[in-house]
Amino acid sequence: ERLWQECGLLLILLGHLHAAEEALKHCLESRLCDNNLRGTALYNLACVYARTGRDEECRLALEDSNQHRPLKKEVMQKDSDLESVRERDWFKTLIET
Repeated sequence: ERLWQECGLLLILLGHLHAAEEALKHCLESRLCDNNLRGTALYNLACVYARTGRDEECRLALEDSNQHRPLKKEVMQKDSDLESVRERDWFKTLIET
């Protein structure tokens, strides 16, 4: 499960977003995926969704990520992967709470 998450992150960095999404979903399907890892994988999946124009899926993944580990809001405000959703009302609300 950790390998799938790290692979997903590397694929995001390389711009291979479809493959990154698949790797992150494999991570999330693993029974060994603990809360912290699940939160990280969901955050990275939200980044994929934001970069591919799927705002609602991004919002849901970020909210789900927050249920598994607290979001790092200062990082989110600077994360270039989330740039496309940064001005959305739901994103601003998520950052403020």
